[in-house]
Amino acid sequence: MNHTIVLTEEEQREAHEQALRKATDEAYAKITHKSKSKPASNTDAANQQSLF
Repeated sequence: MNHTIVLTEEEQREAHEQALRKATDEAYAKITHKSKSKPASNTDAANQQSLF
């Protein structure tokens, strides 16, 4: 079924604001999730066993 939904100016504005807020939140979550999941920079040296 194809129905045309007509939104008022206020409803269009609210939908636009919600879409912007959602995109911003998703981008922020993506950035913060990446930075938390990075391992320590020198883990190979710490895990390497010494011969002495």
